[in-house]
Amino acid sequence: MASITKLKNGTRRIAFTDGAGKRYYIRLGKVTAKDADSIRIRVEGILNAKLLNLPLSPDLVHWLMNLGDKFHDKLAKTGLIEPRRQTTLSKFINPYIEEKADNTESTKANKRISANMLFHFFGETRDPETITEKDVQEYVAWLSCHQFRKDAVIAATVKQGTVAIRLQHVTEFFRAMLDDKFISHNHFASLKYSKEGDSSKKVYIPAEDIHHVMKFAPDAEWRLIIALWRFGGLRRSSEVLRLKWEHVLWDQGKIIVPSSKTAHHGKSRRTIPIFHELDGPLRDCQDKAKPGDVYIIEKRCPRMMKRSEDRKEGNYAANLLRPFNKIVERAGLKPWPMPGHNLRASLVTDLYNGKYPNIGIHTIAKWLGHSPEIALKHYARIKESDYEKARINPEESISQNKKCNKNKKSPKAHHDSPETAGTTQKAGKKPK
Repeated sequence: MASITKLKNGTRRIAFTDGAGKRYYIRLGKVTAKDADSIRIRVEGILNAKLLNLPLSPDLVHWLMNLGDKFHDKLAKTGLIEPRRQTTLSKFINPYIEEKADNTESTKANKRISANMLFHFFGETRDPETITEKDVQEYVAWLSCHQFRKDAVIAATVKQGTVAIRLQHVTEFFRAMLDDKFISHNHFASLKYSKEGDSSKKVYIPAEDIHHVMKFAPDAEWRLIIALWRFGGLRRSSEVLRLKWEHVLWDQGKIIVPSSKTAHHGKSRRTIPIFHELDGPLRDCQDKAKPGDVYIIEKRCPRMMKRSEDRKEGNYAANLLRPFNKIVERAGLKPWPMPGHNLRASLVTDLYNGKYPNIGIHTIAKWLGHSPEIALKHYARIKESDYEKARINPEESISQNKKCNKNKKSPKAHHDSPETAGTTQKAGKKPK
């Protein structure tokens, strides 16, 4: 049990004995008897929970979380509670990014940018425990009008999707701090943000346009890169530039695609068919490959990737979209928004619209490396021709299809006329 003692100088203290029989004192200063008794009751509750190995009540947990550092330290020195762990933003976040096992190099690069934005606003040495909900709201407002470019923060309009990614990373950092008990509350956890960007930028890119663009590609490698994006559904540089000749299984008609993006989900590779649009560009590249070439794309791969083992690093340096847009302009077309994403999404749309009949949704999802739910949410596109199809009377369309199928099954019907009805035509001979 804990007791309260009033000293001659007017201050009060709480005394208690721990499980080992050792006596401890907690100085309260000049407080009222009512406040002192309230603290005593809570100290007894913590002591009993510790002696009986029971969890603290929600009231005690809330009280300790909101306790000032000075008095919290007094309780910690008696052994009643664990001392608060202190850190700074940079001291925690920088090692967290580098040491997290499922972070790829490109993911680390993106998270470093998010961390640098956070450091620029709050300061690297800021104690994360002192960041309030108001601070978080001010940071979100600041983030929407500042970008990180060339190791510097500049004032600029930021896309909604970019802001969402930055906040997602910061929320992850603070969630890890909360798990490690460096902070008592994660004020970023209550934020609501959407990665969905401008829907007007989600467009369908027709296959005919890409065939036209490929004619203006400077070499076989570029023709294959474009084909792999639009007709193979490969992700921009992380998958295209890591593709090896050993991944092309000619005898089986398959391509094994290494995927670093989904590797931390246990899906380090997926298998796609050699779609007929890929066959020609692949063989052209094979004809032009040098003896001993391991990777399919050599000329268009940046040196940073070539120097790293298995090209695991530096794919962010391979800015293939800028030269691709120049090829599109050379072909007399206007570059599409988000070309890397929209090219892949256009293939998904074609497949789900029945480009290859009798192929299930689960198969398409396996080929593309995501679930059907993700495909419908982020990749499915509406084609202009869909609106025209919707204007046709379904009953007339069905009736017309039945007539076409009947004519295909009975080719003689095309020759039956009032003049020739009832006559039999032998193969290879003209009717008399």
